[in-house]
Amino acid sequence: MAVTNKQLSNWIEQAPGVWRVITGNPDPLTPLSVVSRAPKLEAIANMGNVPFPLPENSIELEQASRKQVVRFSLTATENIYGMGLQFMRMNQRGRTRYLRVNSDPKQDTGESHAPVPFFVSDRGYGVLVNTSRIVTIHSGSTMRLAETREEHVIDRNAGKNWRATPVSDSLELVLPAEGAEIYLFAGESMLDVVRRYNLFCGGGALPPRWGLGFWHRVPKLYNDEEVLQEAMEFRKRDFPCDVIGLEPGWHSKSYPVTYEWSEERFPQPADFVKRMEKEGFQLNLWEHPYVSPDAEIYEPLKPLSGSYSVWGGLAPDYT
Repeated sequence: MAVTNKQLSNWIEQAPGVWRVITGNPDPLTPLSVVSRAPKLEAIANMGNVPFPLPENSIELEQASRKQVVRFSLTATENIYGMGLQFMRMNQRGRTRYLRVNSDPKQDTGESHAPVPFFVSDRGYGVLVNTSRIVTIHSGSTMRLAETREEHVIDRNAGKNWRATPVSDSLELVLPAEGAEIYLFAGESMLDVVRRYNLFCGGGALPPRWGLGFWHRVPKLYNDEEVLQEAMEFRKRDFPCDVIGLEPGWHSKSYPVTYEWSEERFPQPADFVKRMEKEGFQLNLWEHPYVSPDAEIYEPLKPLSGSYSVWGGLAPDYT
């Protein structure tokens, strides 16, 4: 397999502290194209200018027949954070993250409900891969032969300092074969990096305080009275519960779902919601994208759906 390496140095500044590079011919369907929000350039400019945060010759592009790999150099003590919802750890240094959507991940692989190909380094930079394809990030978890040192080779049978993941000097982004659009954000701190990232993506909404509070989910077939009874146990014991989550049983039918309240379990849903609000509880309703044939929205969505079904339900194209 032919492999070519070159310095990835053709970064173009998009705003103060924000640069972009494109490798190959990426798919035009990307998270930023779907969101379609204009960058808040004035707010970014108000943050001031910062220099390119890395030596440009420290970023490499490896082109192979079936993949592209962008390699960033790492210092011995550098920490890496981000990559969306990750269950097991915050600092991703030394880990491989396979950023694929998975509603029920069993292992610490990087798959999750909401993986995001964006990471932040405590050296004062962050990287976003603007692609809807799967990205794998080797966050200092790979060791090239050229960087392997004698002290890395330890007999596990007798050596006390054997490590499953030796300290690597590089982070590798494994991109889709067709390439990707990559953004680099700089800042004097990780907070500044995230600010630039947020503003460049159009800015965000400050979530309500309850959204960041304590959540509790009840069994899937609870009815309205059972939900209220269990919720009030938190109040009796002075637990600061903010959100009660209802599992799929709130739907009239689920998997695939109807998006309609079960008349059997929730005969008066509007009154139920008001009762919960009166006691200080917000509601979270479990749902997924596959639409039941018994849903009122089934027929209108049919022309906008794929040619395959999931559990007998529609798979709408939500773009």
